[in-house]
Amino acid sequence: VLAPVLRRCDTDGVPAALVAPAWAVVRFTRGLGFEVVQATRSADGQLPLWVVVRPPGVPMPEL
Repeated sequence: VLAPVLRRCDTDGVPAALVAPAWAVVRFTRGLGFEVVQATRSADGQLPLWVVVRPPGVPMPEL
């Protein structure tokens, strides 16, 4: 699901970004070249959230 979007970002020369609602998602996306740029909480303060960004051109592992 992510591979086509990441290839498009690479082709267009733009970073990919997402908000991860669980640390497991952060761990998974770090394997795809994403890095945490901000840790925050949901508007009601109940849910931890991490903003992760992947710069264009990061080599993709085989999925």
